[in-house]
Amino acid sequence: MSQVSYYLIKLSKSINNTLKPERGTTQDYLIARLKRDCPSVWQQFEEGKFRSVYAAAIAAGIGPGT
Repeated sequence: MSQVSYYLIKLSKSINNTLKPERGTTQDYLIARLKRDCPSVWQQFEEGKFRSVYAAAIAAGIGPGT
C-alpha cells in the first residue's frame, strides 16, 4: 500500500458521513407532527392563537422541553 493510499483510507474513516435525520425540533418537523398528530392545535395555530409553531407544539405536548 502506498503512503497516499494509506492517508486516503485514514482520512475517509475520520469523516462522519452520516446525515442528520429529519426529526426533533426543526420547524418543518413540528409542523408535520402538528398536522398529523394534533390537527385541532394546528387549526388553532392557523387561526393565529399561537405566536409560533414552537408555542403550538409545546401546547400540544410535542414541542421542545415537553
